[in-house]
Amino acid sequence: MSDASILSKVSLAADSTIMDHRTLMYERRKTMEARRLTRGMRSILGSERIVVPENSWTYHFTNMVKRHNDDQKLVDPAFIPEVSTKEKFEYILKNDDDKEAFYDPSFKHHQVPLYIRCIERFHESKKKFSNQFRREVNLLIDNQPNADCAWQFVRTVAYTTLWPPLHSRQELWYFERDFLQLTPKEKSRLHKIMNTEFN
Repeated sequence: MSDASILSKVSLAADSTIMDHRTLMYERRKTMEARRLTRGMRSILGSERIVVPENSWTYHFTNMVKRHNDDQKLVDPAFIPEVSTKEKFEYILKNDDDKEAFYDPSFKHHQVPLYIRCIERFHESKKKFSNQFRREVNLLIDNQPNADCAWQFVRTVAYTTLWPPLHSRQELWYFERDFLQLTPKEKSRLHKIMNTEFN
């Protein structure tokens, strides 16, 4: 026989003795628990729930509900307990609630959200900055010694800086659509001139 087979037999024998010991201990605990419960003692198993039968005489709660014999004289056999009903309150109109009491409500407690205030503050500061920059440029133009220097200064500033401010194509389109409109008479005259061929 090989060593492996001998070891497996020994381990099986050890496992069987361990299992026999476990079952033996389980049976002993079971019988001990049954004896304790029949004698009205506490269970040794902490996880088990104690079940007390309803008609058990170990707990003498029945003695607590006994009445004195003289109480029978005061008991009214025709007594019917009143059913407690909740009182119903009826709402009575003091004023005409259908009409609005305040036609001009106060907006003192209304708070504008923070991001709206930030956007408004940003636009205001942008306008202030733009006005200040325009004012400074106009003062620089006015402080030039003669018209030639002023013209040269405006030309240089216009080509090398962002003044006058540059606009996007969308802003230019809005401006052209809304502000640079001809009157109907001027439009017809323009179309007539553009459609006429001059040789």
